Amino acid sequence: MKNPFNIFYPLFAVALLPLLFSCGSNNGGAADADGCIVLDMEQALDGNAVEMNLGKYASSIRYIPLQTNENSVIGSVGHLKTDGRYFYLTSVAGGGEVKVFSADGRFVRRLGNKGRGPGEYLSAGGLFLDERGEETQIGVMTLNKSVIYNGDGGFVRDLEGYGNIGMQRASDIECAGKKNYAAITSVFDSAGVRIEHLRIVDSTGRLLSDFPLGKEHSIAVHISMGGTVGIINNSKSSGCYLYDGKINVVKGAMDTVYAYDMKDYSRDVRYRVSLGKYAPLVYDTPDLSESITFLSNDFFETDNFVLIKGIVPFKNLPDFDLPENSSKRAWVIFVYDKAGGSFDVLAQNGSSEISSFVNDLDGGMAFCPSFIENGKMYQLVDAIDFMEAAQESDSSGMKRVAAQLTEDSNPVLIEVTLK
Repeated sequence: MKNPFNIFYPLFAVALLPLLFSCGSNNGGAADADGCIVLDMEQALDGNAVEMNLGKYASSIRYIPLQTNENSVIGSVGHLKTDGRYFYLTSVAGGGEVKVFSADGRFVRRLGNKGRGPGEYLSAGGLFLDERGEETQIGVMTLNKSVIYNGDGGFVRDLEGYGNIGMQRASDIECAGKKNYAAITSVFDSAGVRIEHLRIVDSTGRLLSDFPLGKEHSIAVHISMGGTVGIINNSKSSGCYLYDGKINVVKGAMDTVYAYDMKDYSRDVRYRVSLGKYAPLVYDTPDLSESITFLSNDFFETDNFVLIKGIVPFKNLPDFDLPENSSKRAWVIFVYDKAGGSFDVLAQNGSSEISSFVNDLDGGMAFCPSFIENGKMYQLVDAIDFMEAAQESDSSGMKRVAAQLTEDSNPVLIEVTLK
């Protein structure tokens, strides 16, 4: 179960997303005239990479070995949600099933059944969590609908028309207000162009409000088939996240984040991104090996910082060393500190292809978060990589967990609690 990046990322990771949202001041950013924070991506990339301790934002770390048996094997993970009681993960193994693990890593169940009928899904393309009622509900985005289950795995209802694949597709869904959902959807207009909307719907899918977001962003990308190189248009859907009681919409062009108030649906610009000289590498470079690319769901906001992950050519990272047999691009973490206003690239993790936080909490391996939710950050590390890192680390917690693993074990989930 080897993952060269030591992180989990959406299964469509190959489909890149130019991102950079967040309006932030930094010594490479400033608030503009309307008070929106603008992140200066050019200055961050041209500046010195920073060795940032995990303890700056976090208070503790925990290593959770995910139980391994014939039903629980997960392979690559595309999405993770947690309510504190369970972890829900979309898994390549099993053809896009949702696997459920307890807070201590024990395998609980597969969520739902495969199929096209009520309460069934073919392949999970996304997850959303609803903790507003007496019991937690988990939504699975699939073909032409989302399927909602309760915390015990029981079928609740289908949300028809709000799946991640179909003529009308939803790229993201979040809870809105006390009972409703906010969905980023796209449909073709008469000219065959996909137009995005932020739609507020009730629990049955009935439309309550509709906010047009404009044309879905796309970029030209080179593909090679049978020795022939062609160009395809790669769609860059907008996404959304819930923060400070508002639905924050990240535009697919990755230049703006809008905040929608769920009380009156007023809209403010929350973040803007200035790409400067790097804009052509994000928008106009079909050769992926030369481009800067991002995943739309790799933008995270907490009370103390904003974190953005992207893929950047080593030649555009002056403080990074190109490893042998490298893909020539690195997974890079950008951090905007809300208190100090700094916006930095985190330093390279040794001779690897990723940047990361320095683990000063227990002397364990460097930390590269793939998911942030409810005051915690998460990273999945393949068993082989975890065992190797444990041998080289000073973390007794890592060594204790590594002693339980084999090369065929499921990944280890690293959980970091934020201050």
